[in-house]
Amino acid sequence: MLQSALPTKGQAIFLCHAVIRWFPWSIMLATKTRLENSMRHVLLCAALALPGAAFADGYGFMTPTGNIYCNGAVEVSEISCSVVERSGPVPIPKPASCNGVWGHRFNLAAKGKATMSCGQKPQKVDYTDIAPYGVTAEFGDITCVSETTGLTCRNRSGHGFTLSRRQQSLF
Repeated sequence: MLQSALPTKGQAIFLCHAVIRWFPWSIMLATKTRLENSMRHVLLCAALALPGAAFADGYGFMTPTGNIYCNGAVEVSEISCSVVERSGPVPIPKPASCNGVWGHRFNLAAKGKATMSCGQKPQKVDYTDIAPYGVTAEFGDITCVSETTGLTCRNRSGHGFTLSRRQQSLF
């Protein structure tokens, strides 16, 4: 029963980034219970980080609805996210060279603008790693925020994308 209450590795990665990023502020405002919970999260993060080399190189996660999923590699700071079901106009017109499905796949590297890629229509995945709403995580030089309104990822240059079922945008 206790085991089912623990977060998956993906949830823990997102939670760890959030806890570590905001931990000093949490301590200043914490009640005893909040401080104990914060310490538990930091200890959980430390426990996951020690053997972390096995899963730190590449990553994959999905939003709570499962409609958006991402894969990437921290060493080269790049991420690719797919929107399974989408509506609305595409941010960039479909190029003539694209013989596949357009408007579902978005890519971002450490530097430069976000891009879109041509391919097959993405299928739902069943990742155990879920990015909870309200949490920010850093993957090398890329930061992603999972919110009820969508997923936003940006690089340190300020370029990135925001994805949801209804709208996809590049900036």
